[in-house]
Amino acid sequence: MGTQAGVLQDLICHYSGSKDGQGKSLICIGFGTDSLRAEAESTGLRFTGIDFSEDLLEDTAALRNQAFVYTQGAETLEFPYQSFDVCVLADIVEFVRDPQALIQFAWKMLKPGGILLVTALSPDSHASGLMNRKIMEFKPERLFYFNPTNLQTILYRGGFSSIRMVPYRKRIDTDRLKGRGDGPSSDSWFSRFARMRSGWTRNHFPQTAPKVSHSRVVAVATRNTLEDGNLTSLSVILPVFNEKDTFPTLMDELLEKNVPGLDIEIVIIESNSTDGTRDQVLQLEDHPKVKIVLQDAPRGKGNAVREGFEHASGDIILIQDGDLEYDLWDYEALIRPILQLRRSFTLGLRHRGGAMKMRKFIHKPVLAWIINFGHKALTFGFNVLYGQRLKDPWTMFKVFRRDCIDGIEFQCDHFDFDIELVIKLIKQGFAPIEIPVNYVSRSFSEGKKVSFVQDPIRIVKAMLKYRLIGLKS
Repeated sequence: MGTQAGVLQDLICHYSGSKDGQGKSLICIGFGTDSLRAEAESTGLRFTGIDFSEDLLEDTAALRNQAFVYTQGAETLEFPYQSFDVCVLADIVEFVRDPQALIQFAWKMLKPGGILLVTALSPDSHASGLMNRKIMEFKPERLFYFNPTNLQTILYRGGFSSIRMVPYRKRIDTDRLKGRGDGPSSDSWFSRFARMRSGWTRNHFPQTAPKVSHSRVVAVATRNTLEDGNLTSLSVILPVFNEKDTFPTLMDELLEKNVPGLDIEIVIIESNSTDGTRDQVLQLEDHPKVKIVLQDAPRGKGNAVREGFEHASGDIILIQDGDLEYDLWDYEALIRPILQLRRSFTLGLRHRGGAMKMRKFIHKPVLAWIINFGHKALTFGFNVLYGQRLKDPWTMFKVFRRDCIDGIEFQCDHFDFDIELVIKLIKQGFAPIEIPVNYVSRSFSEGKKVSFVQDPIRIVKAMLKYRLIGLKS
């Protein structure tokens, strides 16, 4: 996708539920050129444009004959509410004094379930980094700069969910960069590259121009029925299999657990235990806070969690193991950044001072050292592959807004699901924050179910697989 118009085409096909825009209407704020209008009309959309600059509109006179064009501020416009299927905020949100008010205006213009597309300059892009933050788009008139995290925040706060960061890649126009040799990017890596490329090379080998993530961040979101993003409920996903010794104690604590401001439901996925755990689970089938899902055979932790997602109704999801390794008193710390809309995704960091301190098997120090070393090696590989700096992506404590996984297809059935979930949320633009939690590891003799050989192999395969392929959403 190299242009906003190209992004719009994919938007219509993949997010609006139809192959074209026939019968749908689009309002675009801050379009500036007619490429977006042409793309909208080619898909059958009825186009309405709003721009705040007469100078820009002089270059797009055709719009005056083929679309309704307004130059007033958004707050002065009089449109029937809920009158558009798609809204595009094209490089405008960073120029207005109140971006949140603009997002709420878009919410009012859209029909329930309508689609919002936002493009904005991002200082966190690869292009910004390679050009030493001297990219030409940095201008004093831009009042705000957005990265995926804070853009997601204002969208969710403004009544939007199912927020996705759309990949936006284009081939660099080196002639354009070379022509701006006296500009702010004259000392950048790209400018030096532009001066090195001869005209013959550009004409005969255009593909040699680098293709990188653009300096803009592009977000797609769906309009909620409510104008604000209040979070009022929590779903605890609890997969259990052969946990007879720990399950009663865990449930006593969990049923008493209270998180201020949230209603809690517990979704138990029982995988046909052979030690009597299912009988313990069935004793809770009439409890108002509990949903029970019975599997006819154990298919792995990942499979159980995936089935739990299908039955969860909370605004926030938290994954809880059936043992007692993790402390329920850490719920509040993990959920707080999500409730405050500072982050959409948190991880429980099990260790302080290094992974070697994470597991301590008193009677098997060699085994403990091997497992902890493997943890460090896998974490290093994960961070290299996905450009992260996480310390414990394998933690069971994963907490996120329910809408973060809308439309994501999960495939892993075993402990490789832990990393599949992290990878796919990161690829959707949800940067996790790690929160220290209490953790006491149990040994294999106490019921630990991680496979010493198979699970690391599955994890490595998942890391490589999802690095190479895209998402289905």
